[in-house]
Amino acid sequence: GGSWAFAAAGAVESLKAIQTGRMVVLSPQQLIDCNEYNSGCNEKGTADPYHALNYIRLRGITTDSKYPYTGVKSSCKPFVCHDVDASMSQIGSVPGTSDSFLVEAVSKQPVIARIDGSASEFDSYAGGIYSGPCSDSKASLSVLIVGYGRTQHGVEYWILKNWWGRSWGEGGYMRLERGKCNILSDISFPRDPPKFSSI
Repeated sequence: GGSWAFAAAGAVESLKAIQTGRMVVLSPQQLIDCNEYNSGCNEKGTADPYHALNYIRLRGITTDSKYPYTGVKSSCKPFVCHDVDASMSQIGSVPGTSDSFLVEAVSKQPVIARIDGSASEFDSYAGGIYSGPCSDSKASLSVLIVGYGRTQHGVEYWILKNWWGRSWGEGGYMRLERGKCNILSDISFPRDPPKFSSI
């Protein structure tokens, strides 16, 4: 659970790496504990990466080393109000977008998507181009789209970062055939360059 928090923190930390050449891991646990609009590690209900990005926009976020991941929702630690390592001022959200818009967006920065990842075949994905089974009408998992490509046989795909560890998929990543698993239904991303402390 909590993929929405990992996706939001991952989108902002990826922008920092693009801008500075330095990767700093931000705290998904802070989003799980402190963001009242989402439901902790429970993927059901209102778990939404857009609300997590809005929390970062309004309050900022600290690093994972200062607020480490525990896997359970706890009380929000009060120091986070004064220990901001990253923030931003705008969020992009594009429900029901097009393939061409998404290609353009991903060519500039990682983008958050909500997809259907409920099939057992998705859970056991070990590599290659995944084309299903999955629903084209529901979304159960937030992922970070970090790239795209085409096989030598012309099959176009997205490169997704998942949060299930490096033993899943292709080192924690998946190649998903374009147009599958409801990927275009709910897209969000930090829209302007985020602001960072001296981390």
